[in-house]
Amino acid sequence: MKILIAAGGTGGHLFPGVALAESFVKRDGISVLFVGTMRGLETKLLPPLGWKLLLLPAVSLKDRHGIKKITSYARLPLLLFRAFCLVMFEKPSRVVSIGGYAAGPVTLVASLLRIPTVLLEPNAIPGLTTRLLARWVSLICLGLPEAARALPQKKVMLTGTPVRKSILGVRSKSSKEKVKPFTVLCFGGSQGAQKINRAVLEALPHLQELTSSLRFIHQIGTQEKRERVKQVYTERGFEASVFEFIGAMEKVYEEADLVIARAGAMTIAELTIATLPSILIPYPYSADDHQRANAESLVRIGGATMILEAELTGERLANEIKKLTEDSRHLLSMSQALLKRRQPDAAERIVNECLNVK
Repeated sequence: MKILIAAGGTGGHLFPGVALAESFVKRDGISVLFVGTMRGLETKLLPPLGWKLLLLPAVSLKDRHGIKKITSYARLPLLLFRAFCLVMFEKPSRVVSIGGYAAGPVTLVASLLRIPTVLLEPNAIPGLTTRLLARWVSLICLGLPEAARALPQKKVMLTGTPVRKSILGVRSKSSKEKVKPFTVLCFGGSQGAQKINRAVLEALPHLQELTSSLRFIHQIGTQEKRERVKQVYTERGFEASVFEFIGAMEKVYEEADLVIARAGAMTIAELTIATLPSILIPYPYSADDHQRANAESLVRIGGATMILEAELTGERLANEIKKLTEDSRHLLSMSQALLKRRQPDAAERIVNECLNVK
């Protein structure tokens, strides 16, 4: 049996795809093939991991105007024909769509050819591809319960979002004996987030009384100078480990007591699996403001707090950090709330549903 996974663009689409692929190939007689485009991270991420990747042209219809929109629509017939040829040649038994530029045409073609198709929607607000394809697919698996509101109820199932194997093994400090100092992990995705970086550094003067009990691990991205950021921490008297990029997130998750981060789908999924309390700062320009909805999903169950970027200042962030460092019972209750939402078997559940769907 061959499984075709259409995923690409960002880590939020690719990492769940990899987690699913790993679960699929554990089963006898199943092979996995990815379909993406040259436009996303898939060409850099998937081949080094040993996954076969086929490419389609990238065509975006969202947020385009004028001649660009006309050009995009003009390219659609050729894209659909290429997707048709790919599906006919590969003859997959199932198609799993997780998002990215290739997901829409491949999933639509597979549905029209009566190949069982499954969508995975990891965000609280379904993306454009999910909304357009909802009527055509066999099943829609949800990472967050709020997404069900915008989708056909008879097709949705709450499974959680698959995460990497390494993340599944994380034991947060809330589940172990506490080790001082209190550690705050800050990151804004693989590229960093300059506004979060700035706010964290501006918070330090308001945290001066905590220099001996507070430690930072900070992923700053590639647009900041590591030496300059490290110097600010040193001048303010704080212990800090500063990185442009952290590959082994599982290691820093295990060291952290609190996370300051954006609210992308994979961040939400990984924080939930690791049961890590967080201060979430949603990216305000995400499609349909889905990051805010993702953050609100955790805030609603008591697993996180949220600061909107428009309200973000160093002082406001410092006050939130102080509240949580001084209230261990609140931190524990946040971890326990996430534990109730945690679904470590998400990948296996989705694989089972894919194999059973007709």
